Amino acid sequence: RLEQMQKSMKHLEETVANLQSTPHTEAELRRIVKEFGLGARQVASKIEEKKVEVSFYKTYELKPGIVAYVGKSAADNDRLTKGARANDTWVHAVNATGSHVIIPQKQLKNASTDPEIIRRAAILALYYSKVKNNLGGEVYVTEKRFLKKKKGMPAGLWNVEKSKTIHVIYSAEELKNLLETKQI
Repeated sequence: RLEQMQKSMKHLEETVANLQSTPHTEAELRRIVKEFGLGARQVASKIEEKKVEVSFYKTYELKPGIVAYVGKSAADNDRLTKGARANDTWVHAVNATGSHVIIPQKQLKNASTDPEIIRRAAILALYYSKVKNNLGGEVYVTEKRFLKKKKGMPAGLWNVEKSKTIHVIYSAEELKNLLETKQI
């Protein structure tokens, strides 16, 4: 019985160390509370104290030093797009719901005319949309300044006032290689 208690204590100490070293979602914290049989009231205040900042976007490296930001939900797309600068590049699948992809202009500098960067951003926009299984499609490419959000528009929906449209076809291997560049 003593050996079992020592194992439990060691597991508890490891869990506490893990909690202190990395951020956790509220769901993970609740699972830990349940695992150790702690009272919800005891822990609820601790969870509230430790508001976990969960990113509202994913990041992928398009080329060394050039990162694309990809919204996770319609509300996150709004937040990402509203936070973009006027000359940041915005990419989105045409006529399909999906993630907004932002490439900050400050990263692009002289690379803004590199078609491979736009192609890779377009692949992300298509993959994180309703047409993800097609391995291709059309995307809008514009600067954030040409997007307008009118009062009352649903989350994620923006008016595109000016853009160019490109058609991209890609392989499963190309997609896999791009998805492997995801940054934490």
